[in-house]
Amino acid sequence: GRVRVATVHLESLDNPGYREQQLRVAADVLAESEAPSVLVGDFNFCSERSWAEGRKLGREGRAEDSPLENEVLGRVLPHHIDVWPALRPGDKGYTFDSTRNGVIRQYEQMRYDRVLARLGKGW
Repeated sequence: GRVRVATVHLESLDNPGYREQQLRVAADVLAESEAPSVLVGDFNFCSERSWAEGRKLGREGRAEDSPLENEVLGRVLPHHIDVWPALRPGDKGYTFDSTRNGVIRQYEQMRYDRVLARLGKGW
């Protein structure tokens, strides 16, 4: 059968509302078919901490209480699963990792890049 595959590179920095709008566009396209679908790419929000966490107020971003955005995935793509934690529970799966990349700010480890999947009927 067919599988619908889509990619995203959502807005970066402290702009959760715009990222959610972009995610809704992708969700609408994927919902046009009952076929299994995969959404992959740079979601630009971490799997376990908010964008502003660890940043100094007044330097980058908003106050330190920016909300974690993971709940948006459940709202916008309720039938998709985040494949990494489903297959590798307990493994953080960082895709932005200062311990492996000396160019980025020290001690930042995040999983911005994701693979979301929705199984179709009969899978």
